[in-house]
Amino acid sequence: MSEATMLTLMAVGFAIVIALGAILVFYSFRSYRRTGARPMALLGAGFVFLSMGTAASWFGIYFTIQDWWSASLGCVAMLAAGFALIVFGLRTRFG
Repeated sequence: MSEATMLTLMAVGFAIVIALGAILVFYSFRSYRRTGARPMALLGAGFVFLSMGTAASWFGIYFTIQDWWSASLGCVAMLAAGFALIVFGLRTRFG
């Protein structure tokens, strides 16, 4: 498989991830505004890292230094940050 084909597939895959992540972020922040529950805000922030942060990290790192390994490592960092925010929001008692 050529590199151009792989980049196209990555772009399509991340476009789907961003679209689904944007829907989740929209509903979490909407719920936060409606109820004032901080866990919903942290859930939305976690999904920002999981979807948009991961995609931006991968493409930003890849196009800057042209290294698949470093781009994947950046994605792992964004995924870890997103999951940490979600777990923090679900396990912490506010108020």
